[in-house]
Amino acid sequence: MYNQKTRLHKYITQFVKKEGIEYTNHDIQKNIESYGVRVNSILIKKRLQWILPYDEISIKHWPVRETGDVDSIEIVKETNEYILLFKPYNLVVQPGAGHKKDNLITWLTSNYSEQKKMINTAPDDSNSKITAGLVHRIDKNTQGLLLVARSLDDLSFFQNQFRNRSVTKEYLTVVNGIVENNYEVSNWQVRDKKSPTRQKLFWTESEAKQYDEKARFAKSNIEPLFSSQACNKTILKITIHTGRTHQIRLQCEALGFPIVKDNVYNKGSKRKSHKNIDSTMSEGSPADINKEEFEKIYKKIGKGKEFCLVSNKIVIKTKNGKEVNKEFYKL
Repeated sequence: MYNQKTRLHKYITQFVKKEGIEYTNHDIQKNIESYGVRVNSILIKKRLQWILPYDEISIKHWPVRETGDVDSIEIVKETNEYILLFKPYNLVVQPGAGHKKDNLITWLTSNYSEQKKMINTAPDDSNSKITAGLVHRIDKNTQGLLLVARSLDDLSFFQNQFRNRSVTKEYLTVVNGIVENNYEVSNWQVRDKKSPTRQKLFWTESEAKQYDEKARFAKSNIEPLFSSQACNKTILKITIHTGRTHQIRLQCEALGFPIVKDNVYNKGSKRKSHKNIDSTMSEGSPADINKEEFEKIYKKIGKGKEFCLVSNKIVIKTKNGKEVNKEFYKL
């Protein structure tokens, strides 16, 4: 297979590619460290170990790689202009390393002929080239409603409404701690230079732009719906006015009530105050319900997943002036 000695992690990268196994580089390095590779029947956990051409390699003992469940995609409504679907947890939207097959775009182009044509006919400078008719996106572990256009004209029409911020988008989430107030939050955010998987939040534009000129404005309204003293958790409804990367997760962490089981944005438990945070008592305060009732709602909206962030409602105009107005869970 190889003509000279190779570092273990590079060998495995080439090996899984040849075998058609979809591991990312991160998966490979993590698995080498956690489970090791059998080299001539000896378990090796050093990724820089030299591998010779005649060495016998096995990773059969590695756990089965978790993949996105495309069979759990739900079609909510379908017309000549759009497809409204519910994306499940742990499903990435676009093809990428480790997700060449188990992604939403591949599923769409396999099931709808116009979606494949839209990728093939899209201009080189258009996002349609990689997203087919997808009007907007949500993260891998975010569940919920996504709108898919059925022509390039429809795609442009719907996306213009997102650009003009005339679309209503509401999310449901479950956070740590008891939240009693409504919040209107405005901030600027950009990719964290020290931790590229995170976004970094700034309360002022000048501070944000000094850190990175690419910083962008973000705004959300947060309303508590149900809380449980017994669980020390709150179910929130969040209306986003901008659609920035990790916007809700970042803002919830900054406000001191991070989303339950968020492995990235999980710092802080102290409520923040700032001129860009408008905090008011919610009307009637959120209903404090018992543990059993709370967990029943939690399980329903999270579909059994502890990390619960759901794109729950979208309101957007169609070309004939009618409204797409869909709320998946009515609480």
